[in-house]
Amino acid sequence: MGEKFHVMIALKEQPAMLEPNQIALKIRKLFPNLAKHVNTPPPDETGGQSCVIPIAGMIVAVLRFAFPIPAETLAGPLLFEKRWSDAAEAMAQHSAHLLLTVIGPETVPIRGLAAVVTSAAAAIIDLQGVNALGVLWSAADQLIEPKRFLDEALESKSESAATTLWVALRFYKGPKFDQDQSIVCRSSGLVAFAGREVEIGPSTQPLPTIGTNVLEISKYLIESGLEFTQGHTIGSGASPDAVVSLGRSDFGGDNMPIFKINFLKSN
Repeated sequence: MGEKFHVMIALKEQPAMLEPNQIALKIRKLFPNLAKHVNTPPPDETGGQSCVIPIAGMIVAVLRFAFPIPAETLAGPLLFEKRWSDAAEAMAQHSAHLLLTVIGPETVPIRGLAAVVTSAAAAIIDLQGVNALGVLWSAADQLIEPKRFLDEALESKSESAATTLWVALRFYKGPKFDQDQSIVCRSSGLVAFAGREVEIGPSTQPLPTIGTNVLEISKYLIESGLEFTQGHTIGSGASPDAVVSLGRSDFGGDNMPIFKINFLKSN
């Protein structure tokens, strides 16, 4: 299986060198359920410029760069970031970064790849001497404050989907926004797991309600490994709450493949 997920960790300054054994020990300490699956890293032959961490049949590669994350890479995430108000200020202070990527065999579930690279990134953030200023989860084009990344990675403990790290939210004005203030909410990052994003709206429900619905459906798809088909219904009982249609988004200008969630009750 090729590379599926990239994580960039923005650093205030470049660490002296990468210590793969320290990273492996930190993963074992923070994530006990992974401890027996973290193998001894191979000898470093790059002078601390890069390293690999073998975990559960997968390999997390860590590369060190003595320059900032390119501005064009950060432009989109900074534009959409609403949760972390100091993101732009933090990114302006970084001078180096680490790039983490994970590869594994075809038999490894996509969620397993994401969980392993998340655990490795959290371990690096928690290492003494690593002054992390921000984390870019590239599959979702999402910038995440280091403390939040570490806290939510630890909360998931690789046992449940770290949905809020792996999936971001995008909000767009509905086609009749001037008349009804309707909003469209779409996931960003689910496509790496399910081949499509989840989209709800136009809706006049409060943004937190729409966003929570998108995240909960995304989490279900990630954890179950299922993909909705045309006409799939959501909800229990004789009267479903929503019906799924497959299509492409009219919002965001990217023609993104989506699971369109059509609620049957008033929204």
